[in-house]
Amino acid sequence: MAKLIQKHNIADLFRELPGFEVYGPMEEDGVVLYRRITDSPLLDFENSKKPPKEIFFPQTERMFELELKNNR
Repeated sequence: MAKLIQKHNIADLFRELPGFEVYGPMEEDGVVLYRRITDSPLLDFENSKKPPKEIFFPQTERMFELELKNNR
């Protein structure tokens, strides 16, 4: 049985998914970025500022950490 969801109601659907964080294209300061959906996602945009893979693979990550002991 198929159900139809209106575009303006899609954010409500994503918010009601228990235990899931849903990410999608959102406009932030006039730029399209992939963020956690808190409002209606953009469904008609041409390109985003950064690719969606940034959600899973951040551009920066800690490679190692040093701790100095006895001033050495």
